Amino acid sequence: MMNNEQQQRSYYLYEQHVTHLTLQGKRPATIDGYSRALRRITHHLDKSPDTLTTNDLKRYFAQLINNHSWSTVRIDRNGLQKLWVSYAYFFSVSPFMTFPIFTYIKLLGLVQHFE
Repeated sequence: MMNNEQQQRSYYLYEQHVTHLTLQGKRPATIDGYSRALRRITHHLDKSPDTLTTNDLKRYFAQLINNHSWSTVRIDRNGLQKLWVSYAYFFSVSPFMTFPIFTYIKLLGLVQHFE
């Protein structure tokens, strides 16, 4: 279970993600889908997104593929990719943001292969 610091960090990331998508001019339905992906993976793995490992992501997407439509898998993939890529760019100097970006991008290739 996430401790208080992890919960606060997770909430902060969620709020920043929604703000960033809004500032990019994303449609409300896109913001809802992409932010739902962040909530879903945080709840499913009970971890803050910045502490996820490649194995966490593989487990999550394996479960998602088995239990949800391909549309949901793509939305989650796109939402999480948008989170990691945008924050890697904007906050790369911050030690607070330690996403497994490169291993995640490798995983994206595996998920896209099944489409």
